[in-house]
Amino acid sequence: MPSPYFRRVTPRLTIITVTLNAEKYIGETMESVLAQSFTDYEHLVFDGVSKDKTLEIAAAFPQDRVTIVSRKDKGIYDAMNQAIAEAKGEWLYFLNAGDTLHGTDILAKIFNNETNCEADLLSGFVKTKNDPTGVSLLSGKPLSLQSFYHQIPVSHQGAFIKRKLFAELGNYDTFYTVVADQQWFVRFFKAGSYKYIFTGEIFADYETVGYSFNNRLKGLRQMLHYSKKYFPLNVTLINYLRYPVMVLKSKTIKALQGSKLYTNYRQMRYKK
Repeated sequence: MPSPYFRRVTPRLTIITVTLNAEKYIGETMESVLAQSFTDYEHLVFDGVSKDKTLEIAAAFPQDRVTIVSRKDKGIYDAMNQAIAEAKGEWLYFLNAGDTLHGTDILAKIFNNETNCEADLLSGFVKTKNDPTGVSLLSGKPLSLQSFYHQIPVSHQGAFIKRKLFAELGNYDTFYTVVADQQWFVRFFKAGSYKYIFTGEIFADYETVGYSFNNRLKGLRQMLHYSKKYFPLNVTLINYLRYPVMVLKSKTIKALQGSKLYTNYRQMRYKK
């Protein structure tokens, strides 16, 4: 078992990595954090009682920078909520096992900027890596409530969030097992009382084939559910009309995934 964890009193940032049997990925993620020129952070590895060497690998990293908690959870968003309760940083950032921070100075670029530090939510770009089609996609844009009407415009790797917001707006709603982060962002923008900045920086390189990628249809149904609560009626009606098309698209992608046709399509659509 890892040694008792060390934690700074009030770090500027807590980077949260939720893990479960992630021995193949956790080392790369932790190395990208440790390599940062900015050091006012704690890296909280919140593990769901892994049966492989995840904890052993995490414990090999300097314990003055790493906090390790191993505890059972009821899914990824429950784990993230538990991690929020453990975090001490003024800011929170969720970086999955297998994802890496972009470059060695991205945290310095963000937190050495006084204007950024005055905001409540920061967003930026994320870049895909290890895509099966060989395409590296850069995604991200300035956000508003309208950005969420018909799509998922930001991933949790693309946002830094002040920890106080989870006390004021609530944690991730675990009813939304695939898109709880999106529903949380919708609540943030719906509140309309917080300061938001789009930084234009690339925050992370992230693995595309994750939980959300493999559960598209469930995610679509959950988006329809919160659409009724937070969006205008006409937006919800459009989403219901679009749903059969999105289902067909999702099933087609799943059927073609791994084929030459799908690879060619991705390369043509996202060629930079």
